[in-house]
Amino acid sequence: MKLTLRVVRECQDYTIGEVAEHCGVTAEEMEGYEKGIKDTPLSIGVRLSRLYGIPMDYIDWEAEQAV
Repeated sequence: MKLTLRVVRECQDYTIGEVAEHCGVTAEEMEGYEKGIKDTPLSIGVRLSRLYGIPMDYIDWEAEQAV
């Protein structure tokens, strides 16, 4: 089972603003990635994977899902 960006962020107690700042994007852009409204660029995916300490293969990049 893959984890959504939102689930991973919340499990690690990051705010969307903190993650956005780490990635160099706005909170609105990060929210778009989490909801699957915007495609997550590879460069952002790599930063998130490193921040969270989770391989990119374990993250669902497509859309937010209920847990």
